[in-house]
Amino acid sequence: MLEEIRPKIVTFHESGFSNSEILKRLKNDKVNPILIYRTIKRYIETGSVSDRKRVGRPRSAHTPALKNSVRCRILRNPWRSMRKMSREFCVNHKMMRKLVVEDLGMKSYKMKNVHHLNDSIRRKRLERCIQLKA
Repeated sequence: MLEEIRPKIVTFHESGFSNSEILKRLKNDKVNPILIYRTIKRYIETGSVSDRKRVGRPRSAHTPALKNSVRCRILRNPWRSMRKMSREFCVNHKMMRKLVVEDLGMKSYKMKNVHHLNDSIRRKRLERCIQLKA
């Protein structure tokens, strides 16, 4: 979509239209004013509307295959430890945590030692409550 809109913005800019006029003309395309400003700025600086080279180290470990296999393992066993998974996949445990939370949108949790109530314990508690209240 951006590949279609950016050249339009540049042609309007070269024709002498201001940013607000370009925004009015591209209203049907639902263009953000920041897109217009950044596209014109990029065109003035580089002479092109293509994306700039990315800065920083690329996220090489966040491959789609890793995401899919981690998702499948968590769905099979939700109580799986992230540190153990990071050891199995040979990645950093912080990176694994970031992959699960940010990329997959899942929340991590551990089962705590919770006292599970059964029917007999509930009856005893109810009887004690009634006695204490009386």
